[in-house]
Amino acid sequence: MARVKICPKCGAENSPGSAFCINENCGWDLSGVKSVDKEAPKPAPDPDPGKKAPEDNAVPPGKDWAKICPKCGRANRVVAKQCVACHENLKFLIEKTLVDKSLLQGSSGAPAPEPPAPKPVNKVIASLNAPDGRCILKIDTLHPITVIGRENVMADYLASRDYTSRLHAEIHVMGDRLAFVDKGKNGTYINNVKMSPGSTEVLKDGDKVSMGDRWPDDWTKSQAGCFIVAYETGV
Repeated sequence: MARVKICPKCGAENSPGSAFCINENCGWDLSGVKSVDKEAPKPAPDPDPGKKAPEDNAVPPGKDWAKICPKCGRANRVVAKQCVACHENLKFLIEKTLVDKSLLQGSSGAPAPEPPAPKPVNKVIASLNAPDGRCILKIDTLHPITVIGRENVMADYLASRDYTSRLHAEIHVMGDRLAFVDKGKNGTYINNVKMSPGSTEVLKDGDKVSMGDRWPDDWTKSQAGCFIVAYETGV
């Protein structure tokens, strides 16, 4: 005949090896309760059974009773049958420990929720300035790849620069530096040295970039799109 432990507080049936009542609203300590035949008459619940359940003991604010998993050290609620972290069997674990309630988040069965990911912090890496010193564009970490050309970013500035392609280049953020990827039909010059078609160049502070032709003596009349790199760190 099957045997059970009858919780003296709420009357719930528990397996003979239960250390605590399975009723999640009860959780009574059953370590001293003897098992009985399941078909035997059940005693009426005792409103004051004398043995206090862990959660009825005086608990300091912000604390709660927990089972500490002997395998991985995770804090679990006292009614837990297995560790929510490593699934170690906790049915027969009687020892209880006071812990911060925050350690029991998710220990009712699901893993504790992950903290929200921090919002990315935007950082300006460099400015692309016109030859007269005006800032044309700021490159920041929230935009790791910027496509520039007469029909992309800087379109207003490049509208009359016919030697600059509609999609002339990509600028990639690489840590605290910028890499210039040439994609234009007429080529790109850095400090009047022509890049190999389709190549990539890491830009230095003060580099003069001219898209479509060499750096002009009078940039206002040139058909090339020109800018000077100015890093925030100045390196």
